[in-house]
Amino acid sequence: MMKEYRFDPPSKMIKVVEGATIKVNLFGKRVAFSAYGSVTSLNGEPETGLLVEVQGQENCEHLQEEATTEENGSFRIRGLQPTCTYVFRLKPNAEVNAHIQRTSPNSTLVQTSSDIRNLRLVAFHPISRTDVSVHIMSAQPEHYRTLKVKLCREDAPDSPIYTSKLESQQVNKVGSAYNAGFLVHLPPLQADGKKYFVQLESSLSHTLHKYRTIPFYFEANSSFKYVKLTFNAERKVDQSDMNQTSIVALPFIMFIAFAFFNREKLWLWLNTLIERWSKPVPISRTPVQAVPIDPRADDIIVEQIMNINKRKTKPRKNVALRIVSDIVTVIRNLIDLVVFHCILCILYERRI
Repeated sequence: MMKEYRFDPPSKMIKVVEGATIKVNLFGKRVAFSAYGSVTSLNGEPETGLLVEVQGQENCEHLQEEATTEENGSFRIRGLQPTCTYVFRLKPNAEVNAHIQRTSPNSTLVQTSSDIRNLRLVAFHPISRTDVSVHIMSAQPEHYRTLKVKLCREDAPDSPIYTSKLESQQVNKVGSAYNAGFLVHLPPLQADGKKYFVQLESSLSHTLHKYRTIPFYFEANSSFKYVKLTFNAERKVDQSDMNQTSIVALPFIMFIAFAFFNREKLWLWLNTLIERWSKPVPISRTPVQAVPIDPRADDIIVEQIMNINKRKTKPRKNVALRIVSDIVTVIRNLIDLVVFHCILCILYERRI
């Protein structure tokens, strides 16, 4: 009250006599005003025991008033001069305010010719945790069921803080027509400014598939972190099957290569064999026992010879010889083609 009122007379001497009653008249005039308000958290809970102040500006910079918030978060700052402009704020560097990170608004200019009401500050506490959400994308939806995400500290990469597989129910909903990926929410981290990383792991065999998972590093210094991880895997050529096939086909390839490099001798041998098959085979004749000659036998023989000469002889075409020759040509072309294909396969295996 003494900050806001001036009394006249400011003082008066009186003499007190035992048993006497003295009446003194004092006249008061209000010369300063008060600021009323409250401090709450973001969810509306009152903030108790905080120190708020008004600091004079320009010609009034030497003036400063303060107050402490009550259990319901309200306060009253007395003694604001009507001719001065003040900055209203949470008092900086005060020990009781150490657990408050900031306020909204940070400060407010006030000037009054009467009491000021409904001043309000919203206090924000320091961030105590960091929420992490991971968005997982894969071009092959069938690979989602093989994935899991792990969270590790940077200084302990072999000791995961948290691991999680994708939920099977959600995996079944993803198809080639609609593939928006998966959003995984990790447990909150303490906002201690330490470094962490998130990485995907897959149960796909490195022997059969080619893929790489890159860790994503971040610092736990904010309330929320968003991480996007992409997984792409390509199927490798099965080396074991290729090697087994190569071993089985090796004798055949060697035979084909031998035939190719000795093809001139092979063709000569095949032609000789064909000519040998095409020669007529002499007909063996068995001796005929002598029989008595009929006097008319000469006439019969001459008649038969005359009939044979009258017949027209037709040239025989050796069809079998032509067919065999065509078969040899086809075999030769096939051998050249197979050898060329084998050479390409060997070069492809060496490249892989």
